[in-house]
Amino acid sequence: MEGVIGKRQGVAFREGDSGIAGHGVVAARRDVGEKIMRDLARNLGADLRLAKLAEIHGTSQGAFSNAFTRGTGISPKDYITRRLNQEALQWVMNSELRIKEIAEKLRFGDEFYFSRFFQKLNGKSPSRYRKDFRDSCGK
Repeated sequence: MEGVIGKRQGVAFREGDSGIAGHGVVAARRDVGEKIMRDLARNLGADLRLAKLAEIHGTSQGAFSNAFTRGTGISPKDYITRRLNQEALQWVMNSELRIKEIAEKLRFGDEFYFSRFFQKLNGKSPSRYRKDFRDSCGK
């Protein structure tokens, strides 16, 4: 292969590949971090698994996780949890959807699982959070 500078985990790396290529994530362009974040946003949901992200990027789970953590300072699992919580907060505060509908939009197995997730991160159930938010805004 012309231009190949090395092989690791069965993947050939070309000159100019980014630093995370050494972790098994094939990085053909500089915007790999942006691509990963776009893929995370596109697939975001409670059912998103690290295995799917690793598969999308053609690497093992461990290599993907290590590269992501090194690049962002946070594990993929923690990042997904934070992003899910941000989405949940937006839906709870800014929509008229029932809690069950929000749970479905975010692909939680059921509204009780969603409510436990939400309360653990925000200290209140989604219904209580919505009520308190609206009371504080005069809505």
